[in-house]
Amino acid sequence: MSKICLCCAKELNNDESYWHKTCIKKMFNSNSIPEIRFDEDQIIEDNLNNGNVVSGVQKKFSLETNFFKSRKTISIANNKFIVKTQQENLNNIVYYEWLGMKLAKICKIDIVDCGIIKNNDELLYITKRVDRVGQKKIPMEDFCQLSNVQTEYKYNGSYERCYKNVIQKYSDYETIDKIKFYKIVLFSYIIGNTDMHLKNFSLYEVDGKYQMTPAYDLVPVLMVFNQQEMALTVNGKNKNLTKIDFYNFGLNMNIDEKIINHIHIDFLTYQDKMFDLIKKTNLSEIEKDKFVSLISSRIKMLCT
Repeated sequence: MSKICLCCAKELNNDESYWHKTCIKKMFNSNSIPEIRFDEDQIIEDNLNNGNVVSGVQKKFSLETNFFKSRKTISIANNKFIVKTQQENLNNIVYYEWLGMKLAKICKIDIVDCGIIKNNDELLYITKRVDRVGQKKIPMEDFCQLSNVQTEYKYNGSYERCYKNVIQKYSDYETIDKIKFYKIVLFSYIIGNTDMHLKNFSLYEVDGKYQMTPAYDLVPVLMVFNQQEMALTVNGKNKNLTKIDFYNFGLNMNIDEKIINHIHIDFLTYQDKMFDLIKKTNLSEIEKDKFVSLISSRIKMLCT
């Protein structure tokens, strides 16, 4: 394993294995990472029976940590965490999702708390659910639900319609949220995340007001398999996108052109830090070079 924390992605101390002690405490309220023991097929069956399976391309389970003296397990309970497993046909997708999230944080995008933990020799992606505070469930709905679209049609539509049908209609912080939304869509394009469909954006209630949740599911899909088309259209297109397409997308949300320019240039300023993190990961040199090249070419197109 690399010498960077698989939670926060910063350098580890010599006495730390793969998470900072402070990161463990923050994520699990414990001094050690809980050990996950489960029979995957049984969990899938149990979750289906209890309605706890989270939809998506990866197998994922809704879990809660329980600490019993020295024994530390994760079990199906009040669903405080989501755990995703590695899929045989999706090379390194767990690692890439974690990396995509940490690259987003470098780019000043608010993200859900997440990390990678070990289950024997397998790596698992774990993230806190943002719709849980203690035992309380916070009202939260994704853009599929808020657009009255069935899950099987989550790839139908455009990012412009997401703004008009959801953010403009339901967000109590429309001005802030449309800029957040623009940044997430632009960032997804930059890292090759072509799977940002309607269920990968949500609004939730905070202090009685609705706003966009922190970003989640920021997976560099293009690094795992060849899905070139964006999940939804931008300026009427889902491939061969240009700087003008993204500008028109922003303008259609009534974002000032000066703000759009500023957002694009910001990604250029974050580029070197993104590359530094990629180079510190456990990806192969070929994968690192490919990822850096993808990000570099797309930022260049958007900023020149």
